Amino acid sequence: MPNDAGQAWRRTYIGVRSGAGPVVLVIDEDRGVELLCNPCRPGKTAACEHEWGYGGSGPGQLAFSLVCDLVGQDIAATVYRKLKTSLVATLPHEMWVLHEVDLWRAIYMIRPELRANWDEG
Repeated sequence: MPNDAGQAWRRTYIGVRSGAGPVVLVIDEDRGVELLCNPCRPGKTAACEHEWGYGGSGPGQLAFSLVCDLVGQDIAATVYRKLKTSLVATLPHEMWVLHEVDLWRAIYMIRPELRANWDEG
């Protein structure tokens, strides 16, 4: 996991509303632009559409997907509900930009031991 002491932040997330509905793009230094994957959350049989700007199932799905993109489903399963409330529900309705560092900071607020584990390693 990255830290603030010199490790490069490589991913940026952009959420926009298109005529077809909400779209979340990932801009990666190495891979370019791609759509954010939409994995199933624990206990769900299908992934719902990404959403933001309120607290509901779609924002929960976006929170889960964002964390999965960075660190995988194990950690995502432990933080996505709080991330939905603390971050995703507060994103502007029409468009937003979220840098990897901002997502890490939100994750560390929920699970500070992740930062401690990284700093020790």
